[in-house]
Amino acid sequence: AAAAAADGAGAGVDASATVVSPVQLVAYAATESVTAVASGPRLASAEGVRHIIAAGLETGTVLLLSLMLPAAGDVSPTLTLLFTVQPNASFVADVTRLCWQPTPAQPAANAPLPLLAASSRDAFVRIYSLRL
Repeated sequence: AAAAAADGAGAGVDASATVVSPVQLVAYAATESVTAVASGPRLASAEGVRHIIAAGLETGTVLLLSLMLPAAGDVSPTLTLLFTVQPNASFVADVTRLCWQPTPAQPAANAPLPLLAASSRDAFVRIYSLRL
């Protein structure tokens, strides 16, 4: 009886019930190892909320991804590549850190994206001013 109580059986919990997790997994498979990630601004619209994510790779490349969390509960979130920073504006060694400029909780609809700071093992720091 002690074992049944420990696992929830007999305590008002149906052991055969399906447990639904509040966590939904979305993934983007980069072509190289990801060495840095930073969650950036949130952009709200009627379709849902889009989060801009920066990812730095071991090759020195910086990617911008879009995590779309739809307003409709029956639609799954998506994670897609927005664009890759051009090679002449990237690093020659792995990206070590990424950091977005802080933004207001409710940015204006036409506000530019905040600055993105990035550092690399090649001893450079780059500040990106991005437009989507």
